[in-house]
Amino acid sequence: MIKILIVEDERPIADLLDMSLTAAGYSCECLDNGAAAADAVEAKRYDLILLDVMLPGINGFELMEYLARWLYHHIISSDAMIGKLPKLEEWMVKENPCEFLDEYRTGIDFVDEEHKVLFQITDKAYKLLQRDFSLDGYDEVMDVITELKDYTVRHFNDEEAYMERIKYEGLAAQRRAHESFIQRIEGVDLDNVEGDLKEYLASLIEFLLGWLINHILYTDKKIPMN
Repeated sequence: MIKILIVEDERPIADLLDMSLTAAGYSCECLDNGAAAADAVEAKRYDLILLDVMLPGINGFELMEYLARWLYHHIISSDAMIGKLPKLEEWMVKENPCEFLDEYRTGIDFVDEEHKVLFQITDKAYKLLQRDFSLDGYDEVMDVITELKDYTVRHFNDEEAYMERIKYEGLAAQRRAHESFIQRIEGVDLDNVEGDLKEYLASLIEFLLGWLINHILYTDKKIPMN
């Protein structure tokens, strides 16, 4: 059954929508404020949201902006990633799975060179994974993650400056993707890893390399050469 979230602070209107849609065969839930709606969307799944604009606290426009950021971050950090690669052990079978291939070239020289560096940094993490790993490698892992974050921020700034210069219409979407990726990297906390650190590193490499490859193939290659 299709589930609809109705966000409306005027009770008579909410009740009318609820009654009409329920009679038509839909499952409805009513909330009267934006904060509660944000919590509900994060915890549950809805097929449609009917959203009032004038709401107490967080208004409809603010809630839409929040939900757009949350949804994009949720997708980019999950298994819903476009073209997501198989599990690490299934695809890291090449001698060098972090090799920068010709198919990853965008034709924009500085972008390709910076992408190569990102692959090289990811390869450092991959090589750490291949050896006998223990807590002694903690500092090395943190160094690689810090290096990756710092260089990624630099690369994203360079790439966005280029897109702004050529007035690329996809700049806003690129910025949202970049922000979500940086948030994911900044959220890495090896002090609070539950379970095996090596397994955590393996899943992190899978995400990093998978995101990078997919982002290049399906997003960056759309950027026109100047």
